[in-house]
Amino acid sequence: MIKDCEVPYETLKKMQDTHECMCGARLSVAWGGMWGYKGYVLRCSANAEHSEFVRPFETSMANNPDMPGWRLSKYRRRQLEQQIGDKNAAAVMKYQGIMTLSQKDATDIIATIWPRAIKEAPAEVKRAMLICVQYRLNPLMKHLYLLPFKDKEESKKQGKEIFNWAVALGISANRLLARRQGPYSYFDNTPRIMTDDEQKIIFGKVDKHKLWAITKIKDKEGNEAQGYGWWPKKDDGTADVYGADKGNTPEGMAMIRSERQALDRLRPDSMPANVMVVDEKYMPEGSRVIDAEKIAPGESPKTITEGKQVIVEQSTEEKHDTEEHPSGGVDKDWLKETLKAIKWSDETTKSWIAANLKVDATGDLIKDVLPRLNKEQAQRFTNEIQNKASQLPLIS
Repeated sequence: MIKDCEVPYETLKKMQDTHECMCGARLSVAWGGMWGYKGYVLRCSANAEHSEFVRPFETSMANNPDMPGWRLSKYRRRQLEQQIGDKNAAAVMKYQGIMTLSQKDATDIIATIWPRAIKEAPAEVKRAMLICVQYRLNPLMKHLYLLPFKDKEESKKQGKEIFNWAVALGISANRLLARRQGPYSYFDNTPRIMTDDEQKIIFGKVDKHKLWAITKIKDKEGNEAQGYGWWPKKDDGTADVYGADKGNTPEGMAMIRSERQALDRLRPDSMPANVMVVDEKYMPEGSRVIDAEKIAPGESPKTITEGKQVIVEQSTEEKHDTEEHPSGGVDKDWLKETLKAIKWSDETTKSWIAANLKVDATGDLIKDVLPRLNKEQAQRFTNEIQNKASQLPLIS
């Protein structure tokens, strides 16, 4: 608890919007009479005895790749609320966990997170929307990004800032798309940086100007694929990367690129072409301008987007049949994690579905019950689970 004799009242009000309790609960400014203090206090809304407050996403868990899905969803909501306001965040968070977005749903999400892109890059907005629909991806789950890159040459010519927008997929989305066609595994201790001997075998020489990485994967049928990725080297070392202040490294970016190529070779029909890959742990939220050389060296965003046909030429809406969407359009990994976190058994979940959605809840939850939900029922169901999870502490 912080008192206004320690911190001015105006600062307490600002901290209420920019900080949260270490337990993950919101903060509130309240009159301190019940604690024997004649003045205002900043307190945890869940437990007034808590005294450790942090800025959102500054805890050690904020960029933890092993963070459970329900915690990541809660962090994402807080982040969106800070960025676009509570009302807008609430409007799109109803789609959290939904993998079968309609064109309207995907467009609503994209327009809310990247409003500038609607005016500056309508073609890329359409491309991003269609990728979400066709490949069953959701920007709220950090699958897809719209990234603005400043065009320095055009900006100089026209005397104003000109931006090239590009669609990017997070590496986790690439893994998801590949995994949908069957399990696969990594071998030979990859991804990793290539040895000089490997470079000589593969390329015929050692590249002194690029840091090369290799990824080897195979599926259960024994099919194998290798991928190679690079990051530029300068005379004084490797080139900068975006998110270096958060732990990103040139080695990591080279390995991400090599992994994407390996996945693309093993599952050539599972991922959209001509879409750059990024590590979602280090991506900015919203329309923050990106330095192209720190995220896409060697592949100009302008070149990537120019002359590319939209992924889907005709209007497509996702089907809601059990064969294509075995879990009713709800992300089953996210659901399993979240149900475990809120201590809902499969029977409890099926009882809620039967009572509130009036759907036959007999059989297996994932295989039998969820496929019976239509789009509106799936959204209502995920909203309920999301709301339950939002009441849990972020750090246990």
